[in-house]
Amino acid sequence: DVFIHPTLDDCFPLVLLEAMQFGLPTISTPIGGIPDIISHNETGFIVERQNSIALAVGIKFMIENPDLAKQMGKKARNQFLQSYTLEIFENKLVNILNQI
Repeated sequence: DVFIHPTLDDCFPLVLLEAMQFGLPTISTPIGGIPDIISHNETGFIVERQNSIALAVGIKFMIENPDLAKQMGKKARNQFLQSYTLEIFENKLVNILNQI
C-alpha cells in the first residue's frame, strides 16, 4: 500500500521509481535526488533524515487515509509514466549526447 525508504545515503534510488511504476505512494528522506523524484504531499512524503517520529506520522497518515494514499499512488504512477520510463530516459540521454 505504501513504499517506505528512509535512506541515509542514496544518490538516485531506482527502487523509488519501481514503487511509482506500481502506483505506490512513497515515504523517504531528502537525500540526493529523492526530492526530485517524490513530490512531497503529492506522490508521497519526504521526512527529515533520522526522524523516526516524522516517519511514523507519515506511515500513520497512509494507514488512516487509504483513499488519499491511493490518490498519491496514482499521481506517482502518472509521474513515472511522464518522466521515468525507459523510452523517456533514452530520449533524454540521446538529447544530451547530441548536445555534446
